[in-house]
Amino acid sequence: MVSQFTIFALSSGHPPAGLAVIRVSGENAATSIEALTSRKADISRALVRANIHRPYAPSEVIDDGLFVWFKGPNSFTGEDCVEFHVHGGRAVIAAVLAALETFENYRMAEPGEFTRRAFDNGKLKNVLVSVKKEETISVPAGIFKCILVTLSSGDGSALLKNNGQMKIWFSADNQKIPVKIEQNTNIGTMILELKKVVIPLIEEAADVIEHDDNK
Repeated sequence: MVSQFTIFALSSGHPPAGLAVIRVSGENAATSIEALTSRKADISRALVRANIHRPYAPSEVIDDGLFVWFKGPNSFTGEDCVEFHVHGGRAVIAAVLAALETFENYRMAEPGEFTRRAFDNGKLKNVLVSVKKEETISVPAGIFKCILVTLSSGDGSALLKNNGQMKIWFSADNQKIPVKIEQNTNIGTMILELKKVVIPLIEEAADVIEHDDNK
């Protein structure tokens, strides 16, 4: 699905921070690379160091940063995407966002819009969660009474490019500890088991049948 606008936003945490990631997604995303770095969008999925400067003004440097080009559909949103990695000061972030806002058919992304575009472009799946039964299982951390939950794709297709469901055993108490996870893959079955639980959490968990303090 092609949108009229190329969108951009800070996609990392609130500033100030050590590093900030500014994401650009849309049909004209490549324009931002040439305008802000004087480079071309020719190497996909590789970090490239560059001076981030004001639009088409290489002498007016905003920051010494990095950018990554993701050619659609091989990106989070399924569209052409760019991520600018810059220092996380408020002034630097504000300058980059202000520069992007000057481009034609660019606008600030709405909350959740990157994810919405990813869903519209088939990059995300609906997940169906089913509670199956209660059962007692043994793992290295001890013996737990658990609730078995299965996860599968809402459209009937497989999760993680395999033909099976993901199974998760949660402890049958208020803590809902993920005690065991089982997932089929194209090379076999992956099993993750709880190895250790901190003692305060054990004491609060009413349905732990037995645990090993030495693990």
